[in-house]
Amino acid sequence: MGKKIYVNENTRFFNLRGIPIVANLDNASIIGLSARGAEFWQSICKDKKVEGCVVLDNAELYKYLVEYEMLSEEPIVRDKNKRLQLKSAYLHVTTRCNLHCIGCYSMEDRDRNMEKEPSTEELKIALWRLSKAGVSTLVISGGEPFIRQDLYELLRYAKDEAHIENIIVITNGTVKVDFSIFLPVIDSISVSVDGFNEEHATFIRDEGIINKIIDTVRELKRLGFSVGILPTLHKKNTKYMEEYKRLSEELGVDLGYSLLSVCDTPETHDFIPEDEELRLLAQNLLNTDDRVQDFSISKDLQAGLTCGAGRVIISISTDGNVYPCHMLHVPELKLGNIFINPLNDEFVDTVIIDEFQGRNVETNPDCNHCDYKYLCSGGCKARAFFRDNNIRGKDSYCELSRYFYEKVTDELLAAVKKNGEIDR
Repeated sequence: MGKKIYVNENTRFFNLRGIPIVANLDNASIIGLSARGAEFWQSICKDKKVEGCVVLDNAELYKYLVEYEMLSEEPIVRDKNKRLQLKSAYLHVTTRCNLHCIGCYSMEDRDRNMEKEPSTEELKIALWRLSKAGVSTLVISGGEPFIRQDLYELLRYAKDEAHIENIIVITNGTVKVDFSIFLPVIDSISVSVDGFNEEHATFIRDEGIINKIIDTVRELKRLGFSVGILPTLHKKNTKYMEEYKRLSEELGVDLGYSLLSVCDTPETHDFIPEDEELRLLAQNLLNTDDRVQDFSISKDLQAGLTCGAGRVIISISTDGNVYPCHMLHVPELKLGNIFINPLNDEFVDTVIIDEFQGRNVETNPDCNHCDYKYLCSGGCKARAFFRDNNIRGKDSYCELSRYFYEKVTDELLAAVKKNGEIDR
């Protein structure tokens, strides 16, 4: 009698243009299978048991299936009713900013510099409740965070009292402060950039700031911070990705990208990438190890049903309101208020969370027939919302994912053809 095996219900077996794939949607892991490996997987799924001799014949594959939690030798217990399974969050500590960037998601209110800021005590409540809800990675954003005079006190509280493991601060790099005092309380700093030299100093940001930003990056590097530059890619600068790469290498810092994600307005229209720019961006990413911070795309293939917005990641606005995503601070998507209540299913709008998670690549008619749906996880609901005021729609940058994963799959097929079958 064979040994009983438990199959993770959140695994998927699918065919990627001829390559059998098994994926764990809980942890995003993927295994490419040979024909024999596919037969082994399907037999386990059918019988829910395995003979010892069969395991020996497929020992390496079996080891990986268990290691990546696709199979288990013990019953798999999960709380299906728990909506929030938080890992990370954005915390907006101010709306004030000294710049006026086109497309800034925190600049919808033109009087933002006059808005009331949250108090120190309110933000400490938020930090405590984020930690108790399971958040281990916290992104401090704004506005411009370093405008707050109490930022060091807040970050010290986040580290020493709330015990938040990883704190990232996003800054525009133009506010002069004593950065040295922040070294013990910040794990990494992302400095937003627009241009890359005096000739191409700005696209969507204020003029005359490029040298100040570069000086700030150099100072942060000298002080010992883990620092990176974060260009926002759009229609007018996609062709300059090599220049951003060169700038990061010259400064000796990491490079990541953000994508301009906005509604199509007269102000933003000329900056929204079209399919041509998206394919160029995809090709540039294929040729490098660069990453897009707010876009789930990588040559290290991962799998998912949907983005983690509203489940593993949330965003807190300056008034304490909780939203599924830092780009979707809109009243109809409010989950609750962290200044008033803790973060748990009792005090958040689980209907909105269920809507975010329920509209996935298997239920979305724009996605469910796509070869690459599990690889891109359906893209970004914020960009779908910006396009037609509906999170149920298609990511307006879908062509970026489609083209990228088409080319990655071409490479995989070439490798399989050259080296034979795979089980890895």
